[in-house]
Amino acid sequence: MKHPDLYYRRGGSGPPLSTRIGCACIGIEVKRIDLLFVLLSFLGLIGCSRSEHELPEKAKEKVSTEVNQAISRVTGRELTEEVDKMEGTKHYSLSVMSSPEDKSVAGIMSFRCSSGKNLEAVVGLDDLVDSTGSQSRVRLKFDQGLPIIQEWNESSNYQGLFSPNPYSLMKSTLTANVLLFEYQKFHDGKIVLTFDVTGLREGLPKLDAACGLSEYETKVAEAQALGRAARERAQARQHGQECFMEAARPHDIQIVLCVARLLSCAKDGMYDNEPCDASGVRSYCQKTNKSGWQDEILALPIDRCHLAPEDRAFLHSVVGK
Repeated sequence: MKHPDLYYRRGGSGPPLSTRIGCACIGIEVKRIDLLFVLLSFLGLIGCSRSEHELPEKAKEKVSTEVNQAISRVTGRELTEEVDKMEGTKHYSLSVMSSPEDKSVAGIMSFRCSSGKNLEAVVGLDDLVDSTGSQSRVRLKFDQGLPIIQEWNESSNYQGLFSPNPYSLMKSTLTANVLLFEYQKFHDGKIVLTFDVTGLREGLPKLDAACGLSEYETKVAEAQALGRAARERAQARQHGQECFMEAARPHDIQIVLCVARLLSCAKDGMYDNEPCDASGVRSYCQKTNKSGWQDEILALPIDRCHLAPEDRAFLHSVVGK
């Protein structure tokens, strides 16, 4: 089956979905057929051909049967797979069709991934979204919960919306029965799609196993935790240096300049766009300060300012104590 990659993110290329597929379904009496035919063709779940004439009755029945069978399969239970012939990469997807009760509108929610790579969640639409730049505001409601407002990324043809946090969406669908998805139609009102997500409880574990999503998510979480810790350390170090510099300001101007050079060199190895080290800072401080400058610097509130360990070490290298 065709991997549903027709919905490009913003910045992609290609004409609108309808012109790329160019399907005709003339005279077929199937509920919501004009809307669903393009969406199902997009997923590769039914055949697609152009026609300028009325289809024969047998052809109508054949296409009608294909559509109904395809609809019955888009329940989130069946994992689809495609192999990239050039790269040899396997692509997997799970899709859920919006409820027939929505009548005049249709949509497909798909979770997709490649082995060992990131997860994407996209809602494909049969019409255009009202763009506000590169994102559209949507509302999600799981069962009887409160509506959740999110900004989803738009596809380049404005007929698809990408979740900003597909892992969170996946976890939420696993504990829900119904998802209401509201978006703003282009030059029109708000549209609400209803998705029965119960089938995803069966399908998403298969997607997880195929793509290693749990392992990937764990690695992402670990990387995010390391990033947060690094940012917190950098922020704490900055606060410590600012406190120490502020404590030095009431002292002699030469002490202030010495401390400023010391802190800058400790943090970046640079002062006034020139490389520096502990011996260079010590030479500067000795030339410009009276005797006892080391004790004066050591008397500053190192502990109260929570000066970072690396800054303390550099300070002691400079003062030689």
